[in-house]
Amino acid sequence: GKLVALAYDGNVYLLTDPDGDGLEDRAHLFWDNKGRLRSPIGMALTPPNYRHGRGLFVAAKGKCSLIVDTDNDDVADKEIVAAEGWKELPHGVDALGVAIDPKDQSVFFGLGTTDFTNAYLIDKDGKARYRLDDERGTVLKVSSDFQKREIFCTGIRFPVGLAFNRDGDLFCTDQEGAT
Repeated sequence: GKLVALAYDGNVYLLTDPDGDGLEDRAHLFWDNKGRLRSPIGMALTPPNYRHGRGLFVAAKGKCSLIVDTDNDDVADKEIVAAEGWKELPHGVDALGVAIDPKDQSVFFGLGTTDFTNAYLIDKDGKARYRLDDERGTVLKVSSDFQKREIFCTGIRFPVGLAFNRDGDLFCTDQEGAT
C-alpha cells in the first residue's frame, strides 16, 4: 500500500494515499541520505522476511547499499554496504540498476562502461584495451551474505534497469545513448 521513491539526492520517500482516491497525497521521508549515497540510479525492494531487514538496495556512485528499517517504524536507520571498491568513473553515473534473485537472494547490479565514447578502449595505436575480466560495462552478482562479488555478464554500456521474471530469468535494459 505504499509507493517507494528514490530521489536524485539519495533521499527515499514512502508515498501513501490516505483518502483512497488513487493519488499519493502524503510523502514520508524513509531515508534521510545526508550525502551518503551519491548519484543513486536504481533500487530494489527487499523481499518479505528478508534476512538482512526490511528496506531496499540502492546502486550509487562507489557502492551498492542496503538501506534498512531495523525497528519497523517506516524510517530506515541503517546502511549496509553490499559492494564497493571499484574505481569510480569521473562523471556522475557509476553503479546503477539493482535486482534481487528470488531463488537465492543474491544481489545483481551494474557498473557503467569505462569510456562511453570508446567502448573497446582503442588506444592511439589502434589496439583494443577492453578486458573481459574488468568489472566496467558489466552486471555484477553479489552473494546473499555480501562476501563474494563476480561478473555475471559483460559487454554492456549502462545497465539501468534490472529485473527477474517469474521464471527466474534476469532482464536488463542497457542505456546505449548516442554513442
